[in-house]
Amino acid sequence: MKDRPDKDRPNILLIMCDQLCASVLEAYGGNADTPNINKLAQNGVLFSGAYCQTPICSPSRASIITGLYPHRHGIVSNVMRVDYPIVGGPATEEGIDGRDTTTEGLLNNNGYNTVHWGKWHICGTRLDCYKEMYTENHEYTAEIKETFERVEKGPREKYMEWYGWRIPVTVDPEYARCTADIPFHWDQNRRFIDFIKKAGRLDLPAEDTFDYRTCSRSVETIKNISEPFMLTCSFNMPHDPNAAPSPYYENVNLQNIHADAGLPCDAAYVNDMSRDFSAHFGNVYLRENLRTYYAAIKLIDDQIGRLLSALRERGIAENTAVIFIADHGDMAGGHGMFWKSTRAFYDEVARVPMIISAPGFGKGKHYENPVELVDLMPTILELCGQKIPAGIDGESLVPALEGSRLKKDTAICERLNFDADHKRRPHTNDKNHNFMLRAGDLKYIIHFNEREDIRILYDLKKDPNEYVNVYADPRYSSEAAGIHEMLVKRLAKSGFLL
Repeated sequence: MKDRPDKDRPNILLIMCDQLCASVLEAYGGNADTPNINKLAQNGVLFSGAYCQTPICSPSRASIITGLYPHRHGIVSNVMRVDYPIVGGPATEEGIDGRDTTTEGLLNNNGYNTVHWGKWHICGTRLDCYKEMYTENHEYTAEIKETFERVEKGPREKYMEWYGWRIPVTVDPEYARCTADIPFHWDQNRRFIDFIKKAGRLDLPAEDTFDYRTCSRSVETIKNISEPFMLTCSFNMPHDPNAAPSPYYENVNLQNIHADAGLPCDAAYVNDMSRDFSAHFGNVYLRENLRTYYAAIKLIDDQIGRLLSALRERGIAENTAVIFIADHGDMAGGHGMFWKSTRAFYDEVARVPMIISAPGFGKGKHYENPVELVDLMPTILELCGQKIPAGIDGESLVPALEGSRLKKDTAICERLNFDADHKRRPHTNDKNHNFMLRAGDLKYIIHFNEREDIRILYDLKKDPNEYVNVYADPRYSSEAAGIHEMLVKRLAKSGFLL
């Protein structure tokens, strides 16, 4: 390992977004205005083939901190009972708790101060390595209670209800007209309908948003915390609610937004909510949601600038590894879709930004081979000179930071389902399963249940937009058989029998 300042005890700043599509970022060739993320990429290694473990929040977040695939740690869908009490869940629901070996727990046991501010979304019980937390539906909601109560006294059409938040939103008249007609089959879930109809300008100061306040706590922590530390600053944006404050909402360059609800989409996904909404409402719906999405990304980029400034002002930037990731992506207009509610494993929703800027390692480098979110745990532990637990699924990315090629050259993404009680269990041979394997230029997908067996194969070199399924093409018969066998072996290694 190369020499670097205090190489055995560097600080770790983990910056995490929710539902951020890698391809919209400037560093990944997109149009979103992200100068601070660009600086991270210029000062570190950008992983262009990073994949989430599940395109859903809780499973991927659990994989980030445990280094295990969802089918092993057992959180295979969103846990809601503790973090989102207004939605709830069965009393038996299990999230992350004291049984889990986590990155922060290991570091805390070895003298690191560990702090997590912001979105958590994997709570079973709070962990001992965090003395306090600041989450969206407990601390933030209590903090801004008077604002929500005042908003709630106004006209119902003037505010959006989102998991217990009451947030004032101004909806563009054209958008209001296009979303006025709600298909009957959507009417069964009013919670979704409310924030679908009310995308637009958030009528709160940016300083009153959850993400700004999360960043403020992180900045204060950087100023005062004893070293060494691991600080996680976990943003909700650009995840819904799709509303962004001024001046971010107004400053989005609409010419940079490509809204085409008619883009090709595989027949397997045409009835998914992400496609159904935009297909019904059209380009006006898609454009306005992309506007709020891009505005939210700019707000987050500004917060990243505040974090980096705090490191410099304290004089610890040269001994702090900054890691920027998202828990999963968003369709963000790809295939005429928006949001994450699709079974698809398109790159828009499955590929995530991952940038690691660590003192003493490469700057301005790109690593193109597939990596996964489970790789973060062993990477952080190795950077901190800590022992990596045996039996995890992740592989340290430190060799890639040094300019070498990793042994692992494929990535898995999955979707499984909780049992009715939402208890955690190892999933070894579920009859209902959805898996993706990225290997080289190929991406293989299987959706299997009692009613269907769907196989999809994309040649990303010839078809980077994933428009043409070549699984049944005789010219790809060898590749199809080979990548299926590769997926079988990869899953067997981690205990799942396909």
